[in-house]
Amino acid sequence: MQCLCDEVIELIFYELDDPTALTLTSKHFHNVSQDPYVRAHYFLNRYGRMDAMFWALGRGKIMSDKVIDVYLNQ
Repeated sequence: MQCLCDEVIELIFYELDDPTALTLTSKHFHNVSQDPYVRAHYFLNRYGRMDAMFWALGRGKIMSDKVIDVYLNQ
């Protein structure tokens, strides 16, 4: 699985209801999941622009200043 590029891993994350289990399978997947861009776009792709912030704030520690910046600048 190390040969997958980050963009493919992001696309896999976006299709999962809860990518937590996938992030625990390898350090590479975990590192990709920590990227603010990936976190913001997970919620944007999953819930749409209007509901993304609501669902992201409900997940707790996922939100950070950088994730909010990415979300607001999209």
